[in-house]
Amino acid sequence: MQRSITLVLVACLLAFAGCSGSDGRREIIGTVTLDGQPLASGLINFRPAEGTKANSSGGTITEGRFRLPAAKGLMPGEYVVRVQAFQKSGRKVNDPQMGEIDEMVPIRFNETGTLKATIADGGENQLEFALTAAK
Repeated sequence: MQRSITLVLVACLLAFAGCSGSDGRREIIGTVTLDGQPLASGLINFRPAEGTKANSSGGTITEGRFRLPAAKGLMPGEYVVRVQAFQKSGRKVNDPQMGEIDEMVPIRFNETGTLKATIADGGENQLEFALTAAK
């Protein structure tokens, strides 16, 4: 009986151990601020740096926070990060879904590959991106 309990406990520990998915993906959590304030809402995308064999993933930013659970997380390695956030402004681009919008985050943070991240194989992967509107 004691052996059965021990085997069940070991199985549970193995099933829930660590923060990685069964394929090696890691949970990613983090914050994004713009000029010192939490980004109200937006999108964050991670794509492997050139020469890196890894997956791409992304998610939403809400009140300055984002989370990619292990099932949708990232493999350890180097990534280029893109952040986008829009607000209705009454000017700029006419988006078919949102109407007239203005991109809040400067282009250097979503098209030029300025932001980078390293995802570690062990431990917690907590990232912080402090963006500024000024050049």
